Amino acid sequence: KSTDLFAGFSASSDRGFTVNAGGGTIAVSNAATVLTFSGYVTGAGRLVKEGNGWLYLNNHNTFAGLTVNSGTFYTTVGNWYENPAHGNGTLIVNSNGTAIFTAAHGFGASFDGRAMEINGGLYRQDAENYVSGITMTGGWLTGGGEIRLKAHPTINASTSGSVISAPINAGFWGSYTFTVADGAATNDLLVSNSVY
Repeated sequence: KSTDLFAGFSASSDRGFTVNAGGGTIAVSNAATVLTFSGYVTGAGRLVKEGNGWLYLNNHNTFAGLTVNSGTFYTTVGNWYENPAHGNGTLIVNSNGTAIFTAAHGFGASFDGRAMEINGGLYRQDAENYVSGITMTGGWLTGGGEIRLKAHPTINASTSGSVISAPINAGFWGSYTFTVADGAATNDLLVSNSVY
């Protein structure tokens, strides 16, 4: 497992890299810094984003998934039946992290999409995307893009509650049940947009 710390000014590269089976970490320490990779990111390991800065992956990647522990992951990658920028696995956004998807069909490679796990972090999408599953333990799902679900969402107990302000097409594949655990928060789940 390797860690790459980037503490400089914003920079970009058209080269790709491989995330080996042990996984890897990219830490962008400065909140104003954007580190951009437009080459392919491959490999059998998961990538972890650390630091307050921005990581911009601008290609259809095949590594084993992304965890955003802090700072912002950002992508403008879209296209139908292409791999998403965050790789083949579940997207995990933890309490100090943000993930932003701007393009339609940028979250999944097909109708199956990919799964997301939000643990106090923020996920935003600006266009429609297919999502195979949502698990939330606090945090926010935001943006104007429609989330098209293929599985029943699970909302775990948290101290702050979970907020969904993006529109959800929960009936795209049929009827759905939101499973919401009773926790310490005043509102375990607050939905402030359309669910249809």
